[in-house]
Amino acid sequence: MDVIVVGLGAMGSATVHQLARRGVEVLGIDRHSPPHSFGSSHGETRITRRLTLEGTEYAPLAVRSHEWWRRIEAEAGASVLTECGVLSLSDLAVAPGAFAVHERAAAAFGIDYELLDAAALRDRFPQFRVEASRVGLLEPGGGFVRPEAAISAQLDLAERYGARLHRGERVLGVEATGSAVTVRTDAATYTADQVVLCVGGWLAGLLDDPGLAALFGVYRQVLHWFELQGSGQDFAPERLPTYIWEGVSRPEEYFYGFPSVDGATLKVATGQLDHRTPGPDRLDRTVAPGEAAAFHRTMIDGRLPQMSARAARSEVCMYTVTPDEAFVIDRLPGRERVLIASPARATASSTPRRSARRSPNPSRTAPPPSTSRLSRSAASPGSRFGPPGSGGTGEGRSRNWTTPPLRVAACHALHAPACATGGIPGAPAHHCPSAQEARWPRSARAHPPSIHAEPAPAPRAAVCPAPSNVTQPSPGSLAPGNESPISFRVDRTFYLMEWR
Repeated sequence: MDVIVVGLGAMGSATVHQLARRGVEVLGIDRHSPPHSFGSSHGETRITRRLTLEGTEYAPLAVRSHEWWRRIEAEAGASVLTECGVLSLSDLAVAPGAFAVHERAAAAFGIDYELLDAAALRDRFPQFRVEASRVGLLEPGGGFVRPEAAISAQLDLAERYGARLHRGERVLGVEATGSAVTVRTDAATYTADQVVLCVGGWLAGLLDDPGLAALFGVYRQVLHWFELQGSGQDFAPERLPTYIWEGVSRPEEYFYGFPSVDGATLKVATGQLDHRTPGPDRLDRTVAPGEAAAFHRTMIDGRLPQMSARAARSEVCMYTVTPDEAFVIDRLPGRERVLIASPARATASSTPRRSARRSPNPSRTAPPPSTSRLSRSAASPGSRFGPPGSGGTGEGRSRNWTTPPLRVAACHALHAPACATGGIPGAPAHHCPSAQEARWPRSARAHPPSIHAEPAPAPRAAVCPAPSNVTQPSPGSLAPGNESPISFRVDRTFYLMEWR
């Protein structure tokens, strides 16, 4: 077997889909039956946007993601992406340069957007009650993804292309040697050339290095659906965009919400990273009535007057968060055949969290590569996530539901979030053919593809430093049919991606 993918949520479903469609022998395993409500990939709607606060380097990836969502919709007969727009609301008095990163990405990649002052906001979107200093940036091409539909569609396509999926099977351990990886479950033992861990909050339980496991914290998140007062038509996706309201009562305080998909309720939430939980199996999944009331009083009251304080329902999900709120997609130190694809907050939300631990300046620059926090936190001094010489530490940042287009590392694992997240600009096209053959799955080594030829049915991968003088790719270079490896550096991290 070429690859085993553990966890079939947002990241895992995309991984098995892309592997299977390229002829890789792949097995996907999940302890539940996805899509399910126990992880980070549920809740009816998730934000997707191409203009992210977190860095211009994510723009071409997000653009590409929408192409892939449409392709998945066509192949699977599913409704996944709604491009109702994304409206970012900021207070000029608090953050005068709030949209600087968005505007740079728009200029670099030709992404449409509108800047709206308070008068224009009141005229276009009377659903909001905004103060005079409030401004908005509207990205018409943004919107939301339906996570359950996205996961179902990709798993259906994966099986159609030959993947084997084992639902309701719990992975107990992963053991790697120089020649193979063994995965033990509560039902059987499997062996493969490589394994990709896409288990979200359960990742720490599969890592035998306490120093690495401690980097992945689980945080309880609560989603609320409040009842609408009056006609729901004013809050339909045709009239209301997905929105992110920043600077509620403090600069770091925000909430985000979606148009109504049922005509009766509005979903809203915020990031909650104040209290780390011991793990997903000990996550408090009950929501007290007072939680919804407190959220409405603090966040909603006076800002969306037609959203009543009556909560129709509330749900709990979780974020998996690294110390700098970045996500990790890379190989385990010393275990070349084990890859981590932890989307951190990517599958939970695409909204930024500005706190005392992060600069409130959206145009901030990343620390130099030598200051990697993940590498310093690793148990063994100098150890890094990634192959020797890669220079990568597994750090990155994204909170966008942009999972489908991106194939990461050796097995075309796909990223968000998400999504989705200020880094070092540049997503350079960089070929490193000398490093590729060692990373190919066994089935591909007999006929290794040329980096300029049509894609072979198995993935290629190499991890190598990007040159310092490269430029970002244009959106056209990432169009379907283009097949070139990309070494992508974000916040001291090297990713290796391959585009179809």
